[in-house]
Amino acid sequence: MHITAYGLDWHVSQQSSAFHDLVISPLAPYIKIDFHVYKQPLRITSEEPVIFCQIIPPLDLPSYTNVIWIPMWDQVRMFSQTWWNRLPKTMRVVAFSDAIYRRAMAAGLRVLSLRYFKNPAAFSPVEWSQGHTLFYWNRTGLVSADFLAKLCDALKIDKLLFRDQTDPDYGDRAYFTLPSKLGRTLVEKLPVFTDREAYWRATALANIVIAPRPVEGVGLTLLESMARGCAVFAYNAPTMNEYIETSRTGYLFKHRWTPRRLRRGVQAKLAEYGLTLHPPFAYALNATDQDWEQIARLELQKLGENAQSAQHVGFAKWQTKIPDIAQFLLSR
Repeated sequence: MHITAYGLDWHVSQQSSAFHDLVISPLAPYIKIDFHVYKQPLRITSEEPVIFCQIIPPLDLPSYTNVIWIPMWDQVRMFSQTWWNRLPKTMRVVAFSDAIYRRAMAAGLRVLSLRYFKNPAAFSPVEWSQGHTLFYWNRTGLVSADFLAKLCDALKIDKLLFRDQTDPDYGDRAYFTLPSKLGRTLVEKLPVFTDREAYWRATALANIVIAPRPVEGVGLTLLESMARGCAVFAYNAPTMNEYIETSRTGYLFKHRWTPRRLRRGVQAKLAEYGLTLHPPFAYALNATDQDWEQIARLELQKLGENAQSAQHVGFAKWQTKIPDIAQFLLSR
């Protein structure tokens, strides 16, 4: 059977492979999904299922429309429960995050709760005999140069693989460069990659990874790194904290919610919609919030081994869920 799905250009073109990995490829034995770039106005004239990947479905669609929405937490995190409650009760939701599942259920929507995992057998395992190599891609300004220097010192990092290319929404605000050394740590600046294979070749030596964003829809970098057996460090928020048990399968950095930080978060979200100016930039994590003695005591190889084991278990469960996804999408 064929189902039509709509998404953003970079998802359809696979500049980001997220929805191909999460939905289209796993369901290929059951459903042929025709993935198109969403353009307005959209006319739907049948009762066949229609999937909206990340994009919020138009709320003025005919009542007979069979709509499935696959939201991502980084997209909807600022929407209140009141907003969720106004969604049509005929809409069905596929939730790849516990946070989304709770809000959709509270709104009285039909929800399929899922947790995606990568297959560790598809990745070359990491090597620990050559020392500690850390990979950080400064996509959103998660940490500052000083934070990185302190982390490299605490973890006794031999080499830092550093990618300085920021995401388009962050540009110069989050951008920084690094010297060739941070204390004892050699710094290797990575280029802009032309394809995914080049990215994997360049980062294959990393056995320690910082998940690059403070909020994720799923977090494929996180999952790929855990599947390889890396020790992963991440911001303590969905979806990273739905996969990492801190100090066992990875480490969640500490952060304090202050009134100033909350105000900045609201202003930043409003700025995304052009309703106000962007607030002055601030790194998401502060060095002063961290327990550096605890971080220095972490058994990094053990964290990686535990992470990989968790991915093995999770991937086996994920495979059993794929028929349920197909049934949910094809139902009414």
